[in-house]
Amino acid sequence: MLYDAHCHLEISDCNETSGSRLLAFIDSQPIPDNFFGLMSTCQYDIDLVEFLGDHSAKVVPCFGVHPWYSHLFTFDETVDKKMHYSAVLSPAPSDEFLSILPPPTLFSSYLTKLETYLVKHKVSFMGEIGLDKVFRVPWAGFFGSNARVEGVQGRFSPYKVDFNHQRRILQEQLRLAASLEKPVSVHCVKAQGALYEEITAHQEVYNHIPSVCLHSYTGSFDQAMMWVKFFKKERLNVYFSLSQVINGVRENEAKMLLFKQIVKHIPPECLLIETDMTLNQISLPSAEASSSADSLECNCQSDARLSFAGYTQLLDQVFERICETQNWDQSTCRGYLLDNWRAFQHQ
Repeated sequence: MLYDAHCHLEISDCNETSGSRLLAFIDSQPIPDNFFGLMSTCQYDIDLVEFLGDHSAKVVPCFGVHPWYSHLFTFDETVDKKMHYSAVLSPAPSDEFLSILPPPTLFSSYLTKLETYLVKHKVSFMGEIGLDKVFRVPWAGFFGSNARVEGVQGRFSPYKVDFNHQRRILQEQLRLAASLEKPVSVHCVKAQGALYEEITAHQEVYNHIPSVCLHSYTGSFDQAMMWVKFFKKERLNVYFSLSQVINGVRENEAKMLLFKQIVKHIPPECLLIETDMTLNQISLPSAEASSSADSLECNCQSDARLSFAGYTQLLDQVFERICETQNWDQSTCRGYLLDNWRAFQHQ
């Protein structure tokens, strides 16, 4: 058992009771310290991530605003709710949809909170942050909300988050990570060019970010090689984290080919593994089963619960496929992946 470079909490289950149960579960498992790279995504899960990081050596707490939640934040403390959401969502939201959205949170204040937590935890990184050109806001207003617009069909609304707004949220977080010399874990969907441009064009600002993890990488192989070439030139570290639920789908030939290309041709010092799963779903059997509609990028069934053995099997599967693709014995593969995890954390 190695580590999980990228996992989450279920926002609808982020409360004191589930936090205490989750902490007891984590500490009961025979796993090493710094096992979980536990991401926060917004104001609704950050405090529980910090609590778990504060009380368990097995959790590396990660703090950031995910692009799927970026519409919940404003840069203007004087703006009213309707004006804010009309500016950051396209098309402009209906009055019915506006009624279920929370008042926007002032991002400058939230950034101060991110800084406080990142400074408090010596071993921590910024995540999950990033860009997403495909995402549409769910009819609940955000993942984890119990609200719902009456009479609508399907899970997702037609509303997309303004890309410039996402980019500004990302920029502010990258600047903070650089100022604190913290690693970052990045989500990127159909925006690899924009992400690469942002980081490489402003390297004089971001050059104190020690390492960047492109989690559950889904860009092209050519883009991956561009990342490697640039970071090698700048003497910085870039990592490609692979998960079973996103990268290991054997029925998807394109994903299978990309997996093989990454593992075969990317330097072995650049590989990490992850689950991208929500820990509540795995570890709280007495709680209601979480829904994949609210689980970030999770391909599991909506009523599924995983035993801890089932959860670790997701890590074992991607580990075994790396061994198979590279023709490595397990000891060699384990050595690379463990060294990479320590190096990514800037230890």
